[in-house]
Amino acid sequence: MPYKDKVKERAAANERSRRYRQRKRDEKYGPNAPDQRGRQGNRPRGVQHYRWNSRLVTSHGYVLVRVSKDHPLHIGNGYAYEHRMVASLILGRIPTSDEIVHHVNGDKADNRPENLQVLRRDEHNHLHLIDDERRDVATGQFIRKHDARRQLDGREWNEFPEVTL
Repeated sequence: MPYKDKVKERAAANERSRRYRQRKRDEKYGPNAPDQRGRQGNRPRGVQHYRWNSRLVTSHGYVLVRVSKDHPLHIGNGYAYEHRMVASLILGRIPTSDEIVHHVNGDKADNRPENLQVLRRDEHNHLHLIDDERRDVATGQFIRKHDARRQLDGREWNEFPEVTL
């Protein structure tokens, strides 16, 4: 129906569209079905999911376990780092913010008590500093190219002549 008033014409089109969508919804879900908005993600969650084992692994490889929101080690979303919880059981207290829980074998998912060490932050940094061949052990600074003496064809990189065109 052509309307002279554009607002009335748009309102009528909206009403026709609403009735069409209602008719299609009733065909699919039945006439007395509840509102279906937000129900697209009806997939198994939590314990019902096939991969659920009450643990999550972060993008950095650390294991998170479900704890209550008032747990002293929770990180704000109902989870806590498993290695810090195991370390608190070993120590008999909660590790301070200056203490780092170090994984001896380097596997962040291996949280056995014999694989964990509680170190002060400076001890932990020094432990990793020794293993990093890119750093000078005495100062902790990165070794620069000219100090590393990179060689190309038996000559140092700065011995090659300049190319002029």
